[in-house]
Amino acid sequence: LILLRDAILEQKEIQLLDENDSNTNDITLAAYLKIDQKICDLTTLTNFIVENTKLSLKVIYQSWVHRDSAGSTYLSDSQLKNIKTLSFQERSDLNKWLKGELKVSAHIRDINNSNHDNNYERNNNQNLNRNNFDSNNINDSFTNNNIYENMNNERTIVDHNTYLHGSKPIDFGYLVTDIDFKIIENLKKKSSSNSTSFKDRKRKNANKMKDPIILISPASSSIITMGNIKSFLEDGVFSTKDPISSTHNYLDLLKVTRNSKNFGRLKFLVVNSTEKFTKPQYWDRVVAVFTTGQEWQFKNYKWNNPNDLFSNIKGYYFGYKGDMVPEKVNKWNVEKIELERYARFKDRQVVEWFWQNLEKNMLSKGW
Repeated sequence: LILLRDAILEQKEIQLLDENDSNTNDITLAAYLKIDQKICDLTTLTNFIVENTKLSLKVIYQSWVHRDSAGSTYLSDSQLKNIKTLSFQERSDLNKWLKGELKVSAHIRDINNSNHDNNYERNNNQNLNRNNFDSNNINDSFTNNNIYENMNNERTIVDHNTYLHGSKPIDFGYLVTDIDFKIIENLKKKSSSNSTSFKDRKRKNANKMKDPIILISPASSSIITMGNIKSFLEDGVFSTKDPISSTHNYLDLLKVTRNSKNFGRLKFLVVNSTEKFTKPQYWDRVVAVFTTGQEWQFKNYKWNNPNDLFSNIKGYYFGYKGDMVPEKVNKWNVEKIELERYARFKDRQVVEWFWQNLEKNMLSKGW
């Protein structure tokens, strides 16, 4: 792990190799990972631990390759290639540590005592450190644990210009040809493309012109129910009364009105099930999902995997301040909102924060 992180921070060569020592970009065909001048077996277990299990270098590198990918893209690609996937929190923690943004990770243990001899090495004459010392001259010093640890933690200071400078010259002439071709083609098809793009935008926005939908959990443990959500979201008043006494609790659809600075007067549909989602287009209107951390809630959803679901739709968890948040909720990409158990005067502030957060997410998705 230290070797990979140092190579990333210093922009050294990292390349997948197949069984024949040939470069490959397909991790399913790769057997080794060349990190700078050291070659490591992809099956090597690292000190990144999830549920008391050490993860292989292959899982670590797959996560790093998809560091900028959406969660759904990472999950689908990993499942297609039969590679173990990490949760949103685990992947974020790992990638931040590899980039040097975190010095300590809760999932990485005994990093300075890890056995680097498990790596598959096939060139014993290569340099063992970044200062280009002859390996034969420093073998004896490795017997000193303090020196060995210090060398592993060393980082080469690189200035701004060095980071921006590429490792090899690149000819960008092909881009000039491509741009010339595209400009000429665009001039020829300007009128037709404008007409087509207008129709496409109109069709894509058709569903967004309809009332957005908020999906809440039907679980009995949920503190936000069909019986109290209308007064909560509209008036900032959270009711702790028995939900059975509320007539709204027997409804499966409610309308909530919001006077927004961003959208003006906007109506939201609130439902606690997807039984009436008779067309796929209904999912284009879902802007929020309230969860209690129970996965059975997503059984009939378009995305029944929580990581996929909350990569596509904004998720929220409401709980009382001071109560323990379910472990699964902490692993999902959801906003955790705390309500006071007795101080009702704070409800309006909580509701306003929720609306601002939701509207910001809606704007980012083109509402």
